[in-house]
Amino acid sequence: MRRRTKLINQARGLVKSFGERLPSCTAESFHRKARTAVPQALKPALVPLFCVLERLEEQIDAHDERVKQLAKKYPDVEVIAQPRAWAF
Repeated sequence: MRRRTKLINQARGLVKSFGERLPSCTAESFHRKARTAVPQALKPALVPLFCVLERLEEQIDAHDERVKQLAKKYPDVEVIAQPRAWAF
């Protein structure tokens, strides 16, 4: 997740240095929502970054799903889990 945040900040910073702004959105949806708002001149530089962000999001989702499955095997996890982390 740290890597995703750094990549998002990199994209935002690059676009901002050209006098533009990317839309406000969650880190999870950034690769979908911000991709369409990238100025045409920056697309060649940022399309690969958005591809990496998309792949990272898929991997994070897969890991979250695996954690959910493992947590179901251990009832005590639900008691100590953060509410946003996993929905049981």
